Amino acid sequence: MGLNIAVFVPEGIVLSSDSLAFLRQNDEGFEASSKRTFTVWNRFLVSFVGGGFINGKPYGYYIQEIESKRNSIQIDHVKHFTEFFLEFFKHFHNENEEPFIVYIAGSSIEESRLHHELYLIDCDNVIKLNESNEKNEVYNYHMIGRGLWINKLVLPTTFEDQQSEVNELFEAAKIDFSKYSLEDAEKFAQFLICTTAQMDKFIQTRATVNLNITTGTVTSQGTTIKEYDL
Repeated sequence: MGLNIAVFVPEGIVLSSDSLAFLRQNDEGFEASSKRTFTVWNRFLVSFVGGGFINGKPYGYYIQEIESKRNSIQIDHVKHFTEFFLEFFKHFHNENEEPFIVYIAGSSIEESRLHHELYLIDCDNVIKLNESNEKNEVYNYHMIGRGLWINKLVLPTTFEDQQSEVNELFEAAKIDFSKYSLEDAEKFAQFLICTTAQMDKFIQTRATVNLNITTGTVTSQGTTIKEYDL
């Protein structure tokens, strides 16, 4: 339910999500609202993918428990926090729940340089999404959710020219995220969610997102979190 967007650009990382959620009680399901993107210890961002609840409790309930451990745990690297986060939720997540999928972002110092890092927890797997290649830093975006409209608008699109009968790659759809500012990245993430909401409305289908959006950022200055009701 909903959309989760991660955008990684030279200034830092943006995680953004709407709050449309789905609560199941007594074998019945109800639409609800549940915040899915949080800052932790003012150092890390987490953004849950899913229906908004684990064992009937909103994600924020568990984030508060992790926040309470702030003075008792020393974690300096994003990968170590990601591993801690995965282990923490193994005590609460059960096989009847939807798959445990979470974005985690933050900054780590390695070889005297500050690196912004983005990881994806996919069940028991930990994947680094902004792994640099041998020559350059990699900047891009990553999305999980119902992305039908976004895929048509943003991703490179192959179309057929009926006159020349030549298939061409629509290069204009490719975005150079290395030229994005952090503000551009925030606006891009919100654009994806807002566009999905508008298209759902236009084609008169069940809403797959709402416009209560939480956006977090990671920069050299730390983390920030903002909420928008668009």
